[in-house]
Amino acid sequence: MSGLRRLSRRLGLLGALVAIALAADACGEPEQPDGAVPNEGQQETEVESELQNGSAGDANGGFTLEVPIGRHLESTEIEVGLQFWLEASEDPIVAALPGRAEASVGVLYQPSLDSPTGETFWIHVYTDRSRDDAIDWVRHLASQPPSLARIIVPQHELFDASFREAPIVGDASVLIELHHGHSGGCWQSALLVFAQNGVIVFMKRVIEVTREGAAGSGAASCDNSEAIFPLTDVNGIAHSISEQLAAAS
Repeated sequence: MSGLRRLSRRLGLLGALVAIALAADACGEPEQPDGAVPNEGQQETEVESELQNGSAGDANGGFTLEVPIGRHLESTEIEVGLQFWLEASEDPIVAALPGRAEASVGVLYQPSLDSPTGETFWIHVYTDRSRDDAIDWVRHLASQPPSLARIIVPQHELFDASFREAPIVGDASVLIELHHGHSGGCWQSALLVFAQNGVIVFMKRVIEVTREGAAGSGAASCDNSEAIFPLTDVNGIAHSISEQLAAAS
């Protein structure tokens, strides 16, 4: 597979081991949000997870987890600091997840040089102690004020937070939209979290609301968010992952 970058992490998933590899292969055109201007030559990339049954040294069987990502994003070997952000939460249930998780893995995507939106995206997966624990954790997050999600933007001021209609995926899901930033600008984040088969999947898309030459700054500039059309289909990625997890169970 061309353009392959390997992340030397292993994730316990469904009683097996996952080795995550990042690829940049052409797989067709990604779905465009309504009102978005297509980026000429845009393609999908994919995150490939090879699920091997049995022990770490056993290569029997296999499973590939493909995540559709457009050419507006480029894979990195960076894992965001979700563990530390969660552990820093004043909510004891939220803070407990990293410490009790059996395994975790994540990756950050940065904007490509020709990205028309400059957005970033990251995904992180925890394997919880049990299916019920994973469901309870996500349901707890959904029961709290959406401002609790400010922990994922630790260096910014939170201007606004609200729940959005989450896609029906997995055993439980929640979607939170955040507007955050500082006196120099505003960013919009969509945080989608869902639990399935004992796994908790986190996804975050970030796009700057302000643009060069745009009037306003800080919280006031977030009023321009309706004119922003992200290319990263977070809901579509969640459905893809959920379907593949269901097929592997």
